[in-house]
Amino acid sequence: MPAEKGINGGKEMTKTSMTLSVVNQSTDDQKIDPDQFPWSVSNRMEGSALRDECAATRNLIANYTLDVKLAKAHLLNSGAAPEFLDSEWKSLLSGLAINLDAVFSGRYSTEHDTKVTHDVGDFTISTREATTSKAVKTAGDWFIAWNQATAATTFAFPHRCKECQEYGRHILDLFAAFAEEHHRLIFNYDRAVRKRVALRRNLLLTDFAEFGDLRVQFLDVRGANSGPQAQTNSGRRSTKRSGDPCLRWNRGVCPSTAERCFYKHICSYCRTPDHVNSACPNKPKAGADRGQRRQTD
Repeated sequence: MPAEKGINGGKEMTKTSMTLSVVNQSTDDQKIDPDQFPWSVSNRMEGSALRDECAATRNLIANYTLDVKLAKAHLLNSGAAPEFLDSEWKSLLSGLAINLDAVFSGRYSTEHDTKVTHDVGDFTISTREATTSKAVKTAGDWFIAWNQATAATTFAFPHRCKECQEYGRHILDLFAAFAEEHHRLIFNYDRAVRKRVALRRNLLLTDFAEFGDLRVQFLDVRGANSGPQAQTNSGRRSTKRSGDPCLRWNRGVCPSTAERCFYKHICSYCRTPDHVNSACPNKPKAGADRGQRRQTD
C-alpha cells in the first residue's frame, strides 16, 4: 500500500519518512538509563552486602574501564609501576584474568610488547607481533609468573595484597601435595579459579569453598579435566607416563588402551603384561597382594 503524502514547506514528504525522522531524532537525544536494567534492582539491594574487598575491586574496575587506555598510560607514567606486560596491564585494569603463560614468557623475552593497529572502515583491529612462547611448565615457573602478577595486581588494587599472598600459599600447598608429574592439573585448576573470580564481582581468590567443583573437575581422578589425556593450555597432550601398574586395568575397568593409558597395563603383582593381578600365577596362595599401591590419577 503506497504511503500517503503530505505537504511540508512546499516539499512533499511521506508519512513514513516523517515517522523515521522523529524516531531517529528521539534516539539521538535519548541517553541510556542504567536504572532500567533488570539487574539494577538486585545491584542496589546486594551492593551493600558485598564484602569491602569485593566492593573496592568493583569500584576500581568501574573507574578504570571508563577509559582503560588513559588509566594504563597514567599508571605507567606514575614512576612506581612494576615491570609488567602491556597487554596484561590492560587485562588487569579491565577486570580480566591475567595470562600467566604470557607473563612468564615476557619475563625472559627481549622483545618489546609491541602492538600494531589497522583501521578497517569504522573498526580498528589490533594485532601483536609474534614472539617466542615460554609457557609455565613447573611449580617454579608458576611462582615466577605469580610473583610478577601479584606485584602488578597489588599496585592497581592495593587492598588485594593479602588475598594474592594467601592464594599463592594455597597453590603452593597443592604443589607440595601432588607428585610432580601431576602438577599440570594444578595449572589448569589455577586458570579455572582465576577465570571464575574475574567473571564474578562477589568472589575472592581465597573463597576456596566456592571452587569445590573446580577441584573435582581438574584435580580429582574422577574429574572431567583431570584425566591423563586432558589437554594443557598450550593444546598439547602430556607425553610423560607413569611406570606404575594400572589398578583399573587390573580390575578390568580401565577405559583406555595400553597405548593411551597414563599407567602401564601390567600385573600389579609381578609386573608382566599377559595377565591381571587376580590371575597372576606368581602370587602365593595365602600371601597379601604386595603390588597394590594407591594411585592419584
